[in-house]
Amino acid sequence: MIYAKVLLYGLLPYFLIVFVLIFWLAVYLIKRRNVISELIGAEIISLFFIHPSVINALTSTVSCTEIDPGKFYVTSNLYYECSTDEHKLWVNLMIFSFNLFDYFNSLFALCTLHWSFGS
Repeated sequence: MIYAKVLLYGLLPYFLIVFVLIFWLAVYLIKRRNVISELIGAEIISLFFIHPSVINALTSTVSCTEIDPGKFYVTSNLYYECSTDEHKLWVNLMIFSFNLFDYFNSLFALCTLHWSFGS
């Protein structure tokens, strides 16, 4: 199902943030050394690394192709018709997830700059 894929891609950044955080917390607990700079670097690199994939998956539900006159279908999977209630719901969820992802990505980058260079 195309919408399950969109949901998974929408949640991927948050799972990745938690995974990287747990990994560097384990390193901190084992080695007892400051890992803040490594944690920040890993978070930034991982988020910017997956950003294109997430955006591509999230926007795949918006792109529609006209097959029959007046009938539009999702381009990535022609089984799903555009402008149905289900499609509108998932497009709204995609927009919300996209905005939330970009907001937290930007907020994390700004906090990192603040912590790195002082106040």
